[in-house]
Amino acid sequence: MHRLDPQISDPVLDGLRATERERALQAWTRRFGIASQDPTERARQQRFLSQRGFTSDAIHWVLRHAGEHRDEA
Repeated sequence: MHRLDPQISDPVLDGLRATERERALQAWTRRFGIASQDPTERARQQRFLSQRGFTSDAIHWVLRHAGEHRDEA
C-alpha cells in the first residue's frame, strides 16, 4: 500500500540483510548468552528471535554458532 522508491529502499534493505546474522547474534546474546541443548529451551530461543523479525536462516545460524562467539560478545 505504501510503496517506497526502490532506489531508496533497496540499499537500506541490502544493508540490513548483510548484517542480519550479526544483529540476531547480538539480540540472542543479550537475552540468553548460553547455548542450550534442551529442545524446549532451544524452541523458546527460536521464538524469541522469530518474534523480532529475523529470518529462519539467521535464527538457525545463531543457534548453531552461539557457543563459538560467546567470547566476542
